[in-house]
Amino acid sequence: MRGWFVACGVLTWGLIGWGETPSPPREYEIKRNLVYATPADRELLLDAYVPKGEGPFPGVLVIHGGSWKTGDKSQLSGYAMKLAARGLASFAINYRLAPEFKHPCQIDDCRAALRWIEQNAGQYHVDADRLGAIGYSAGAHLAFLLGVAGDQKSPKDPVHVWKGDSTTGRRLRAVVAGGSPCDFTVVKEKSKTLVDFLGGTQQDVPILYVDASPRFYISEDDPPILFFHGKADALVTIKGPQIMVEEFKSKGVPAELVEIDRADHITAAMNRGAVEKAIDFLAQRLDAKSASAPPAGQ
Repeated sequence: MRGWFVACGVLTWGLIGWGETPSPPREYEIKRNLVYATPADRELLLDAYVPKGEGPFPGVLVIHGGSWKTGDKSQLSGYAMKLAARGLASFAINYRLAPEFKHPCQIDDCRAALRWIEQNAGQYHVDADRLGAIGYSAGAHLAFLLGVAGDQKSPKDPVHVWKGDSTTGRRLRAVVAGGSPCDFTVVKEKSKTLVDFLGGTQQDVPILYVDASPRFYISEDDPPILFFHGKADALVTIKGPQIMVEEFKSKGVPAELVEIDRADHITAAMNRGAVEKAIDFLAQRLDAKSASAPPAGQ
């Protein structure tokens, strides 16, 4: 896994503008650079992709990758546009980056973005009871963690209390995680990226390697989740999501894994078939058809 923590930063460039010219069944508007939080007077921005019409529409948080150290909200713009074209309001966010900011800053920023969506649901025609999240790579880890940890739940195995922000009450209703890390405790070698992200090696801060690992939060009340992953991904191996699906199913939680033949960590992110399945999953789980606005042209 050592190579992945360097290489996944390439996604910052690889997905900018992906799918920027879809033929949408529904028209949408884009509102850029909206401030959703100001931790320590630092403005955090998001781009809102909102279907035209009265709604209310399901809302989806779109979380970029980049080893928690690079990238921005434009990275998964293609995902956001496809979601909006399907009648789901999508919100692509920036978040604070390592090494300047360490865990739990990133997941706290995702929580803050979710609160902003809830608080501004009326203005953006969002149904705050139908919220989901999608991310790729480091962004998938954050979407996965947000889905299973919520705001207040702590890992089951260690005796540890979550130290992050816990002021919003809603749980996500669906999560999509592409190329997702799942359990940092299985990383054997020293990773500079994880040191930057978590503040030390696993030997130095073992509780944080558990605290930041979504695997340790899985429980019976988690939202349905879909993983998609390249079968040739040598940077984040597919074994993690395979194990996660079994663990979710053992607890009665709907879970799926889309395995992409011959795809590595980069190409899996841009696999149109997998992304379409991800969009379908969110649309179905969040009941996008119940949005009242008709598709464009009708």
